Amino acid sequence: MARSLTIAALALALTAPVAARADDDAEDPAHPCGTLAAPTCSLAWLPLASFGVPGLGELIDGRRAWPYAASAAVGLAGTFGEVGAFVARHAHDTPTQLQRNLNAWSDPTGALFNAQPLLVFGELYQTAGFLSAYDTYRHRMVDELGGGAHLSTVPELLAAPIDFRHVLEPGVAIPLAIGVALAVLEVRYPTAPLPRLFTGYRPQDALFTGALSYAAGVGEEAFFRGYLMSLLVHRFHWNRWLANGLQAVVFGLAHGAVDVRIGIGFYLGWLAQHDDYDLTAGVFAHSWWDVVALSTAFATAPPDARQALFVRLPPLSF
Repeated sequence: MARSLTIAALALALTAPVAARADDDAEDPAHPCGTLAAPTCSLAWLPLASFGVPGLGELIDGRRAWPYAASAAVGLAGTFGEVGAFVARHAHDTPTQLQRNLNAWSDPTGALFNAQPLLVFGELYQTAGFLSAYDTYRHRMVDELGGGAHLSTVPELLAAPIDFRHVLEPGVAIPLAIGVALAVLEVRYPTAPLPRLFTGYRPQDALFTGALSYAAGVGEEAFFRGYLMSLLVHRFHWNRWLANGLQAVVFGLAHGAVDVRIGIGFYLGWLAQHDDYDLTAGVFAHSWWDVVALSTAFATAPPDARQALFVRLPPLSF
């Protein structure tokens, strides 16, 4: 949830001054700016509202809102359910015991709390918001205004991670091959001081890896490259390189770091622009990169840290 609030705050800080300056140029006497009926003026604000309340933009536009609202409800209920179950199990702990158990959430050496369901439910809520924001933006930009180049539809994004035709594209195959090579080096020649032992996936580890990678690949490409970067280029007419660089910085900050993730975000932005804003290749590359990164995290974690694994992506050393 904290990450979702961070993303919303970053996107709001980025779009607010730009949108305010651009409103005068987009004024339509029939649909004045400041009303939801003005598709141009609401391209920044309504998708952000839909990120916070998944399905809101679709509901306002008279389109199907329930897939986003239902997914968000499941994610929210699961998140609070996991937290509530933890609190109930430790309701009678002493302050010292409770602090130790809380530390297990973020301590890679702890195994008192299974963080995997919490991360998956949280990612489900966030992805519902990402897709609702993107769908709202795409509908108004492409369907109503006829812009946005070839922005992919949501069904196309959902199918992209299993469309293995993308493996034949150099822009996808080369970075994935580099990622796999770095992962192998990290496993064979570890750089971190923790003891390392690969004991193979448990079934739940494989499910966790697949679910988190799928959701992150689809949702983050839709929001950062499909909504934020396209908004800057197609609505506010930014230079494509500047827009790409800015969304990459926001992407990195949303992941809590200024590191290689900014470079990855910039490359995925370049890939989207190269494909005329068809996001499917980027979704495929992003999802499978996360599979490699998560697999590396499991492969290099101590055996007793596997169920409390707190993932920092990508865990590859350079």
